[in-house]
Amino acid sequence: MRIFIFEESHSRLVQLVTTEPSASVLSIGYYCQGNRFVLFTGATDGYVRWYDVTEVLSRRSDVRCSALAVTGAVACHQSGVNCLHVSAPPSEQRCVIATGGDDQSICIHWFPLLLGAPERTVRFENAHIAAIMGIHLFDEKVFTVSNDQTLNIWRVSAEGLHSVSSHALHIADVSGLCVQHRSAAEALRILIAGFGLQLIDI
Repeated sequence: MRIFIFEESHSRLVQLVTTEPSASVLSIGYYCQGNRFVLFTGATDGYVRWYDVTEVLSRRSDVRCSALAVTGAVACHQSGVNCLHVSAPPSEQRCVIATGGDDQSICIHWFPLLLGAPERTVRFENAHIAAIMGIHLFDEKVFTVSNDQTLNIWRVSAEGLHSVSSHALHIADVSGLCVQHRSAAEALRILIAGFGLQLIDI
């Protein structure tokens, strides 16, 4: 993975850092709290790795093209981590990382905000009948889309994941989704991308 900055004065991208070699990156996410900025990557070896880039970004004029070491890693899937989503609710002193993989499973980790070992992990196998390509956390719900052309909605509880509903999709080669929360009175709007676009209000 490489991190670039955009220099407005010269209208150009400049490489800031590159990560140490590891497996190929399939997905990326981040969380930002105050001045702290952490990047997450999902890779072909089934691991999620994270990198604290706070110092790098604060000293960006002094650090160029240096190697960025991994801050931490956790095994999530048997093979590729196709998608990940990071949520850090302001009311909680922790962040939640949800991933979907080639192995058709969902994995959710709860971490303290200092990102040590996971406080809690939930794994749900055979969540779809094909590779999961998109995942999104919202409140106590998880939204997933897959190459099996379904959108599945799950509820997270202390016991694990529970299916809420499943919706057939009309586009092939699903590659991801985006969930928009407009207001408490309005439905969630879900945009699914693939060979075309599909918009679902729930």
